[in-house]
Amino acid sequence: MKRTLWLVVLLGALMLILAGCGNSDKAEEPAKEQPAPQEQAAPAAEVVAKGEEVYKASCSGCHGQNLEGLVGPALDKVGAKYSLDEIKGIVEKGTDKGMPGGLVSGDDLDAVSAFLSTKK
Repeated sequence: MKRTLWLVVLLGALMLILAGCGNSDKAEEPAKEQPAPQEQAAPAAEVVAKGEEVYKASCSGCHGQNLEGLVGPALDKVGAKYSLDEIKGIVEKGTDKGMPGGLVSGDDLDAVSAFLSTKK
């Protein structure tokens, strides 16, 4: 009797294990590929040139004439770290680390962001 009971318990456990390993009716979804980051087109040369002028007038006091950093961090490689849109957001809104927002706006914001995005 004991032997039969253990055999039934063992077979029941085996059936549960095998049932969990079965195929489901639902087709397995293929792994979703992450889209490759899109390269943004290089900004126009005249926009970059205007952005350099805006930078020298509005940003160089904290970030240095040569983007080397003074009170603010160096920006000589900022385009390698952030996308154009990210740079624009930082310049527009500022940061919680002392960078004030709203120093430039409109076309000047677009131009200085384009200029900084080329610094890689």
